This record gives sequence, C-alpha cells and structure tokens, in this order.
Amino acid sequence: MRMNRAGFDLGAAGGRTIKLLPLAIFFVFFAACFPFSGDLPHEKLDAAEPIDGPPCGMEPGILPCKPPLSTSSPEDPITATFAITDVILDQTNLDPPVGLDLDGIDSSPGSANEGQGECGATEGALDAKYGIDNVIGLKLWPDLSAALKIECEVERTHKRGVGTLLIHISGWNADKDDAEVTVTVVSSIAGFHRPNWRTEADAANAAKDWQFLIANTGTEEAPGYDLPFVVDADGNPIEEEPCWKPGLSTQDWFFANPRSFEGHFPRVRTTRAYISDYRLVVPLDVRAPIELVTDRRSVTIPLVGGYLVADIVDEATRLDNAFIAGRFRVSDLAVAGKAIGFCDASHAQTYSLYADLFRDVPESFLEGNPVISNVDCTSDGEDDLLGGAVSIGVGFAGVRVNYAGLPPNGVEVYTGPEGDGDPLPYGAALYHEATDSDWRLPDACELAALFNNPAMALPPAECAGDYTYEPGAHCSSP
Repeated sequence: MRMNRAGFDLGAAGGRTIKLLPLAIFFVFFAACFPFSGDLPHEKLDAAEPIDGPPCGMEPGILPCKPPLSTSSPEDPITATFAITDVILDQTNLDPPVGLDLDGIDSSPGSANEGQGECGATEGALDAKYGIDNVIGLKLWPDLSAALKIECEVERTHKRGVGTLLIHISGWNADKDDAEVTVTVVSSIAGFHRPNWRTEADAANAAKDWQFLIANTGTEEAPGYDLPFVVDADGNPIEEEPCWKPGLSTQDWFFANPRSFEGHFPRVRTTRAYISDYRLVVPLDVRAPIELVTDRRSVTIPLVGGYLVADIVDEATRLDNAFIAGRFRVSDLAVAGKAIGFCDASHAQTYSLYADLFRDVPESFLEGNPVISNVDCTSDGEDDLLGGAVSIGVGFAGVRVNYAGLPPNGVEVYTGPEGDGDPLPYGAALYHEATDSDWRLPDACELAALFNNPAMALPPAECAGDYTYEPGAHCSSP
C-alpha cells in the first residue's frame, strides 16, 4: 500500500491503489465530463483565518483555522464523493452537541454567561455545551423526530438511493491541509450496486437505454407516493439498490436528480471550502439551500451564515463528526412546516416562540462581539416577515461512493402504458405534471390534502419501532 506524505492511502475506497500520474490524467477527463465542474467565481482568501473571522481552532463549536494558501494548487488532482448516512436531528443526548458557537457567547450551564441565551436574548435559546448554538436541534427537532420519525424516514429512503445527499470534493491534494477545495452537494434520483463499473463513462454506457421514470407506488383507488423508478430497454425494473458494504461502498453508484442543477451547473457548489487537519469546512449560501428528502416529506434548509463541517477519516473512505450548522430564518421555518408535516397548526401557533426570540437583543451585543457568522442575530434577510433567525445543527456521517452523473436520457413522468404496450409494475404519477423533468420535493401536507387522506403525512409503519435497513439479496454475493 503506497501512502502519501500525510499517511493517506491514495487508493480508492474499494482498496485499489491509485498512482498519482494516472489519477491526474483521470482528473482531467473527470473535469471535462462531470457536471460539477462548471465555472464559478473563484475567490482567494487570506491564510490562517476562518472564512468570516475569529474565533478558529479545533475545539468543539468553532471552525478550524484555514491553512496557508501554499498548501493548495490549481493542479491538485484528488476527487472524492461521499453519501450521507445516519442523519441526526434530535440533539438532546449528544456529547459533544452538533453545531457551532455562532454568537461567540457561552451561556451553557456553569459558564460565566449562564442563562443569557443565544445572541444575548433574555429568554430561551440557551446554549449547549461549549457554547454551541442549536435551538432547533435542542427544542424543535426532538418533538419533530418523535412525532414524524424523520430520522427513520431519511434512512429508509436514502439507503435505497432515492434522495441521498452526495458531497463531492474536487481539487484536493490528499493531505491533511488544503486551503482551497471545491465542494458540490447534490441529491440522487437513483442508486445501484454495480461492482463492475469503474468510471462515470461505464455508468453512462450501461444506462444509455434505461428510462428514469417518476411513477406512483399505489393505485387510483389507493394512491401512494410519486417516486423515481428505473427500467431497462425491455421495461424490466432495475432493482439492485446500493449495498453500503463496509470497505466496498464505492461499488455503489448514484445518479443525480436534475433538480440539483440549474442547467448544467449545480445549485450547491463553492470554491471556497478548505481542509484543516482532515476537517472539511464548507461555507453554505442561503440562496442555495440543502434539501433533506424522504418519500413523503421534505425540508429545505436555507442557512444564514451556514457551514458544512466533517472529519475525513479512514483513508478518505468515511466522513465522521459531520454536521451542517447556521441560522434558519423564522420566515423559512414557517414555510418548511407544511412540507415537513405540521398540517394542523398555523404558522403563528407553530413558530410564535421562535418569531419573538430575538426581538430584544441588547445593543451591547450587536456592537462588536465576535461571531462566526457575519449576519446580525436579528436579521432574517427579508422585510415585513417573521423576525429573527434561529440556530440549527443537523448531524450525519458519510461513506465513500461513486457518482454516476445525470440520467443519460433525462427523467420522464410515467403516465401509463401506451397503446397495446405492457403496463409497468407501477401506477401513473399522480402529482407530477407530464412535462416535469425531475423528482419534485414531496410536501406532506399538500399530499394529505390532495388525496383527502391525513395518513399520507404520517410516517411509514416500518418506523414505528427500531428500523434497520436490510440490503437486498444481491448484496450477499462476494
């Protein structure tokens, strides 16, 4: 096994050793055909500083310091794609808690500012350990997780390759420090276990006659959910879902949902990410939100002053201690409530506590206390809407996988069999238009109203107990 100077095996996650020269050649090919590589403004940043100023370090709750620019080169060839797993919403029993100290104040129990609250607010929003700000994770997510079982729903859907969030790193030097890497986040529309595929070109060639369809899992009499399905040229379903085999996860390949792109450009992409002591730091743009999706509900997370942070571990085969954190505008929370499944409560009833949270932030706080985010605590970026932006943190892990590109022939909405053709083992899509070219974000309350069936917004029966994903029989073969 050949190691680089930082002790990293330069092989792929499946155990194959990659020589640097062939890898560099592969990177040139990869950049030419991979839709993550579109040109975007590239901003050079000062060395040894976090993106938005102090504090910085490796302690919980703060961002690691950005390494010197000399650690990065435009020729850095390493690329890696990770699929997120084990999403954690309920933060009540985590140590250390998920998130960042966004306001520079530690008001956790036993601290000098105990009881002060986030951003100097006098009520609510008390900090977790290390001053970490995560009001939603400590106050809202626990109730949401208990009522709607979203952690289970995400696991159940994403492990099948549907809606799986993919984090793609490119321009990395493979060392522990790199001052500039490019990171793209997309969601998948389908994933498959394909041990024989080696490149994205293999995936495109194998799928050149496949149809990526949006169809319904139920019938007209008993509607189900519109979900992605894939069939071959003869109409046979492609069913070999990802296996998530430890150490062999790069045998799992994921096709991206066209929804993640604006034309050929990814919606969530930055050239301003960096790696410090193998910790990845990615600034997030509030205009390009992360979307967390299950088969029946979704939550769009447009973070103000947000970051994605993750430790790259086990020879770059896994992400550990990973999270997204920042501030969630209360106005966005109100909109998100219906898509998540708060169907019976008005926006005011559900979010009145959060709407008033930062009405009386003391002027002394706003006059220069150091913060990670450069956005005022009282700002939600929009006028005449519910005020304030509430801290949030969502934890997760990640495993190394492979990216298969966009569906070669696009995505079609299945409207039923044509002429005398044999029907597929799915129903016609019920809430997608025939002209749709991607899988829409499910809205739990809209679905319940559309079919006059409140049960459509409830969690699946499998999530009533302790759910564990069981890979298909095809995963038992060597």
